[in-house]
Amino acid sequence: LVEQGNIAIALSTGGASPALARKIREDLEAWLGERYTGISELLMRLRPLVLALHHETRQNTTLFRSIVDSLSEALQRRDRQTCESLLRELLPIELHPHIMELLHDLA
Repeated sequence: LVEQGNIAIALSTGGASPALARKIREDLEAWLGERYTGISELLMRLRPLVLALHHETRQNTTLFRSIVDSLSEALQRRDRQTCESLLRELLPIELHPHIMELLHDLA
């Protein structure tokens, strides 16, 4: 099991090689690092706000995918200006007042 914040990745070799499973886990931990910490935290904060708007599932799915695609790298760089700009473009207007609290300590 590889864990980073609220992200967990499970792997198995079906019992064929615990040594290989350990090696893959170590490689995943090194690769994962803190790569998705910011976007994961942002989505955790944002999801209840988006769902409270009661939009169609398809619209929510499109929004979340756009946010992941657009903001992951900016959050890794802690580029607050870019994050704010992208959220203003992507979020429904009703959620704009929450942008600062969504980004708090992330960018």
